[in-house]
Parts: sequence; structure tokens; C-alpha cells
Amino acid sequence: MAKPTALDHVLADPQRTEVALYGGRVAERYGDDRLAALGALPLEKLVLHRQDITKLPPLQPTLKSLTLGTSPLLRSLDGIERCTSLQRLSLTDLSGLDFTDAFDRLAELPELTALHLAGKQLQSLPPGLEKLPSLIELRLEDCPKLDLAGAFEHAGKSQTLRGLVIHAAVELPDAFASLARLQRFSILRGRGALPPSLFLLDGLHELDISWGYKVLPPAIGKLAKLEVLRLRGSRITVLPDELCDCLTMQLLDAEMTLLRTLPRSSAGSRS
Repeated sequence: MAKPTALDHVLADPQRTEVALYGGRVAERYGDDRLAALGALPLEKLVLHRQDITKLPPLQPTLKSLTLGTSPLLRSLDGIERCTSLQRLSLTDLSGLDFTDAFDRLAELPELTALHLAGKQLQSLPPGLEKLPSLIELRLEDCPKLDLAGAFEHAGKSQTLRGLVIHAAVELPDAFASLARLQRFSILRGRGALPPSLFLLDGLHELDISWGYKVLPPAIGKLAKLEVLRLRGSRITVLPDELCDCLTMQLLDAEMTLLRTLPRSSAGSRS
């Protein structure tokens, strides 16, 4: 008698709302036929990683979070337009996916607010990002070939985008002019210097430059609406006095840094 697989255990519970299948072993990698049975579950969260699929399994409108990773045979997101409650989508290392077609389908999802894209093959943002009607946050991770200047220009066409996260050891281009609507920006493991145009984002409320930079430039004082500044794990040792011009500052996260003092004009008045 064959030993039950992870998928067998999942399907044994017809009320299951969360499923994560990681194909670390060959026996845990399922094809289209096996995964089609997921369509009978009232799923709200689904993770499919390293699966031998060429298409999405049938999905219910109840789905709110979908993660697809390292499935090179996947060609299309056909059917995702039925997931009208989908809020978060992560697409990682999907080298065979037709992104142009995928984004046309994503444009039909009224609740999609967060999109995560990752993959060493990603060279540019897929056309159609600006068509996503409710997109608020875009996360780009481990995409060393990505043209960031072009990505910024493309992302700036979105009327709804307010948050951008870049998680990669890259040097930022001086190309923030097209991102004037941003309220939150995060660059983790960034290299080089912070570009001047970043400090012209006068609507920026939150800035996270953790695990990278050595210097916080005086231009930080231009961010008059800044409320949160995260420097966690950075190599910054001195804060410029101009930081005190950020009068709306509520949180300074300097965990795991070499900072020992606050700017002179703020000493005794902030904590």
C-alpha cells in the first residue's frame, strides 16, 4: 500500500482553507491532474513551490493569497481571474510564464493590493502593471538583471501604487522622479549611495534602508512628512543634524547598528 503523500493529507480535510505544498522531494511534486483536486477546497491561502504544473489548478473565488514559486513548466495564469477576492500574489522564478498574458488577467482582480515578483530571469517589469486597479504595494526581490530605472518609470504609471520594496544587493538609480506618489519605500541590502532624487519624494512617510548603507545624507531633512525611518543592521554610524527637520518623525529603528548618539539638536528632546 502506497504511503499517503502531503497532497493526500490535504485533500482528506474538505474544509481546509490553507495549503502549502513544497516539492523538495520528487515524490512531493505534483502535476496538473493531481492538483486539480484542490479546486474542491474553500481555500483562502495557497502556496505551490517546485511543482510540475503547466497551468493553475481550479481555484475558488474565496482565495485571498497565492504564492507560486520555482515551477518552470507553468505557462499561464489562466483561471486566476476567477479569484475575485485575491489580495496578495507572489510569483517567483517562473521562467516559462507568459507575463504579458498574466498581467492582462491580473487586471481583472479588483482586490489585488500586493504583488511580489522575484527571479533571476526578470529583466524588466511586465507590461500592464498600471492596469492593476487596486495595486498598493510592489515587492521586487532577487532580480539582479532587472533594469531598475525602467522599472521605476513603469511603476510610476500606476495611479494606486504607494509602496515599493526592493530586496536585492543593488545600487539604486537616480530615477525616483516618476514615483512621486510613493508613501513607503524600502531597499534592503542596498549598495553605493542613496540617490538625490529619493529625497524629492515629498509624500514619503516611511523609509527603510536596512542592512546596507554606510551614510545617511543631509538631504534626509527634505522628507518633511517622514514618520518612520528604519536603519536596522546598516553600517551608518552618524546621523545628520538635518534629520531633525523631519518634524513628523515617530519611529527611528536603529537596531543592530553602531549608532550611539542622536543628532545634536534633537538630544534630550527625542527618544
